[in-house]
Amino acid sequence: MTIAETGTDAVELSVVVPVHNVGPWIEQCLTSILDQDVSSMEVIVVDDHSTDDTVERILAVAGDDPRLRLITAPPRRGGAHARNRGVDLAVGEFLVFADGDDLVPRGAYRRMVTALRESGDDMAVGDFLKFRSGATVSHTKRSKLFVRPRSHVTIVDLPALLRNRAIWHKMFRLRFWLDTGITFPQAARSNDIVPMTRAVTEARGITIVPHVVYLYRDRPGTQSMTRRATLLTGVLSYFEQELECARLVVATRHLHVIQEYFDVFLFADGWVHLRGYLQTHDVDADPDDLERLAAALRGLLSLATRQQLDRLGDSARRSFLLMANGRLDLALRLPDFSGRAPVSDQPDRSDRIDRAALAGALDLSNEMYMRVPDDTEIIARIFLDQVARPLARALPTAADDEVVELGDFFRRLGRRHGRPIRQHTDWRSVEPLLRLGTKGRPAPLRVWGALVSSVRADVSVDGADLVIDSVRGPVGDAVDLSGTRLLFVHTTTGAQVEGPVLDLPVGSARTTVALPDEVASGPGPWRLYLSARLGDDHVHHRLAREALPGERPNGGFVPTPVPTPVALPQTAGATTSPSPSPTPSPAGTGRSPEVDGVDGEATLDETPPTELTALTPATPDEAWTIVVPPAAVRPVHEALARVRRRLGPRAGR
Repeated sequence: MTIAETGTDAVELSVVVPVHNVGPWIEQCLTSILDQDVSSMEVIVVDDHSTDDTVERILAVAGDDPRLRLITAPPRRGGAHARNRGVDLAVGEFLVFADGDDLVPRGAYRRMVTALRESGDDMAVGDFLKFRSGATVSHTKRSKLFVRPRSHVTIVDLPALLRNRAIWHKMFRLRFWLDTGITFPQAARSNDIVPMTRAVTEARGITIVPHVVYLYRDRPGTQSMTRRATLLTGVLSYFEQELECARLVVATRHLHVIQEYFDVFLFADGWVHLRGYLQTHDVDADPDDLERLAAALRGLLSLATRQQLDRLGDSARRSFLLMANGRLDLALRLPDFSGRAPVSDQPDRSDRIDRAALAGALDLSNEMYMRVPDDTEIIARIFLDQVARPLARALPTAADDEVVELGDFFRRLGRRHGRPIRQHTDWRSVEPLLRLGTKGRPAPLRVWGALVSSVRADVSVDGADLVIDSVRGPVGDAVDLSGTRLLFVHTTTGAQVEGPVLDLPVGSARTTVALPDEVASGPGPWRLYLSARLGDDHVHHRLAREALPGERPNGGFVPTPVPTPVALPQTAGATTSPSPSPTPSPAGTGRSPEVDGVDGEATLDETPPTELTALTPATPDEAWTIVVPPAAVRPVHEALARVRRRLGPRAGR
């Protein structure tokens, strides 16, 4: 078929539609395009050797309509070649693209053509929606890009143009496209992100059309051009194309544009692709492809700013850095992708100590320490997941010689990774494992293992009583826990208050104990532990791990509010001795309280109070008044006085 005989000069718009096996949808697509109210339009359909009834359906829609041409591409050259071939044949003033399974809303092309004629810009960008059976989704609402019409903008004015780099909701002047030398690369995936990045960075003017101009069909199945995201070939293609995009953006030399691009890459597009690939557990990946992927990631991360890398979440940062080092094996052993069931979902079982697994955990920790040196939390997570929890199940029934032989392992673990483990775990609960393991003490380690692996409890506060619904599993049921006490630890001062001995029979039990006076009346938060002592050795285990009724989010108990001030528990670092009264400043100055100082020493103009009273949160009866030693209050008032002195006369306003 040929275009209208009125001549090529009369063609206003060229629409390029690459197709491959889109038989069920092509009729709807072409009908929506041919219904556009553009005065003169050509529709160039390039078939990439479809094997279904796509071609027959195209011919049925075309009929005698001279606007549509069907072109057959060379065998299986891909979508990029089909698009490039369509551009070679285009003769319209404006150029637009559509995929064979999508829809174009009525009037969309007329709006874009009109907007470009009025503005004279190189390209126009309109809004779009994604739809599937029973749902329609907008991916642009947050960006506020399409809230109003705009013209003559550039990437410097509107860096958000780097988001949503699909081609189908954009229209171009054909002359701009050809002069810029834009072509689609022969890539397995994401062959439009480089051309679109080049277009928005090179355009001298861009028009924003605040209307939906395209409807993208989100369909399942391997035939869709955009459904190969998690295969290594697709992921590799995406990251290599993304590296080229990054170079184009960095070449603009505008920092805010570069930051916008890496925000999209690191926190959205790039992370989605990398996470999706890791979730496939591709243990048989081709080493050469993995090295190409690592090289692309190294190039991308080298162009990002340090501040943006530091803002990455833990899982994303670890994954990017490990894959950039070519360590897929380590990335797949991260807790996020290891495929292990949560410990709470694993049945209690009595395992033997697996020395090979422990050695592997230590090797993994050492590798992570070298590959991700700034990320110490991952060492603690490996320790909890692959050392502490397996040993908690195995130690209650382990032979004495098995426990003693672990001493060297714990010494190496503590020397290399003791600090991150201490920093990122509930140290009071895991410290006995390292300490007693180094000493080779089987008896207290069995108690630790029995507490950690088998004792769970629901804890609640009922007035001045503590209600504990405990469940002790069968692991280590022969371990004697009869001397286990409750231990309350103040999270601020570190003060410890011992509670009564707690009976922990195998099975379920409910115990009600009176809260110690210091806990019932003192300001929280407190944490609750089980404490066992065997001779000179002691074991502490956190009893309640979730935020429970009567407990603050950080795990401490909130005592019942009291109407009168109460004193914090005394610790070695606290003192209640009064401070010397400061010298008041002269009265009658008409200014807010200030300080006079000699050699930088501030002198307060009023005696510092010894109470800090919180404002009433809900009702007057719930106000907290906490007595704090004067020595702890004085530095606060000194700091306030220094601020008043710097403010000068403004302090009294």
